[in-house]
Amino acid sequence: DSFFDRHRSESLHENLEYMAKKFGFFIPFLDKCNNLDGMLEYIRQKLTVGCVCLWCNKTFYSLGAVRNHMISKSHCKINFE
Repeated sequence: DSFFDRHRSESLHENLEYMAKKFGFFIPFLDKCNNLDGMLEYIRQKLTVGCVCLWCNKTFYSLGAVRNHMISKSHCKINFE
């Protein structure tokens, strides 16, 4: 499922492609990632349980609020700094 809306894809590859096209989301250094499923689960938990923006780490009161923030601020990306 998409991190940023309710879109469902049939495969992980299609889901990543959808989020890249619609939101500009991508996994930096994907070729170096040896546990993609684990990384995506960590991101999902950060968003759904913590309601934390992936870019600025601001915390929100709901998944909808963090999604709205990330989309409106173009924060649909991972901050590796």
